[in-house]
Amino acid sequence: MWCLPAFCHAEQAKLDAQSQMGQGNVLRQKNSGALSNPYILLVSLAFRTPNDLGITTYQQAYDYYCQQARDAEDPNAQFAMGWLYSMGKGVDTNHDLAAFFFSLAEKHGHREAGAWLVKTAGNPALANPPACMEKPDVPVESVKEPVQPVAEVAKNEKEETHNSAPMTYPKGPIYRLVQKHAPSYDIEVDFAMAVIAVESGFNPNARSPKNAQGLMQLLPETQARFSVKDAYNPEQNIKGGLSYLRWLLAYFKGDIELVLAAYNAGENNVLKYRGIPPFPETQNYIKRISQYYKKKQHDYRHDLDTKRTVLP
Repeated sequence: MWCLPAFCHAEQAKLDAQSQMGQGNVLRQKNSGALSNPYILLVSLAFRTPNDLGITTYQQAYDYYCQQARDAEDPNAQFAMGWLYSMGKGVDTNHDLAAFFFSLAEKHGHREAGAWLVKTAGNPALANPPACMEKPDVPVESVKEPVQPVAEVAKNEKEETHNSAPMTYPKGPIYRLVQKHAPSYDIEVDFAMAVIAVESGFNPNARSPKNAQGLMQLLPETQARFSVKDAYNPEQNIKGGLSYLRWLLAYFKGDIELVLAAYNAGENNVLKYRGIPPFPETQNYIKRISQYYKKKQHDYRHDLDTKRTVLP
């Protein structure tokens, strides 16, 4: 589990909380209303200690931080919102929104946000900011502008875009690698790009809490299965992900939803439940990719021996 600064180990967090609280004075506020130590609130909730704001639940903390993130544009509050979405505290887990808030905090100078943004499995470009971020005097459209994927922003690419309704993605080095290798694996470029968009947001350094790595979020066992030596090498990662997609397409006879369910939850779970597993994460994953890639069926290699674990 990833932890907030001074929140990683329970005993250390308790000591930090006690040292900051003094004699019951849990929260010290600036005149602006922002917390001088913005994470004391989360510590107080973790250890069920009182705080000056009278906040007793993570949902209330969520409402407080969201207001600070909106009105004060406080990067600490924006980071706290990312943490709440990442951990599912006071709100349903949503890695896209976690990435959105980490990206926002990084933009406003938060020192830890960039590292968390790299690690998160979410894509800020897919996030719809919550209603609490909408300012009454600001049109909704101006608030909901999507954040570009961090990997492409970092490269300052100003290249033309490739449109595959309804998907628009940067036609940069990642696209060119997919365009180069996908045909060799009998995978449509748009399908592979949709998977990458949802898996990592085009971030080659992405790493999930389950240790899925790189652009196509390959687990260590998948890397070994398809001979990927460096999951953070974009070309190796893409080739490994394409290999796995090719195998899954052959195994599930081109059924896109079953392929995606297996890619997310493992083929054994698809077999166990005789279809899409009843996992909210997996079901949401399929819906997210379907926003980009609308087809329900994909061509597949009929001559592949799907009894073999590793394909050539």
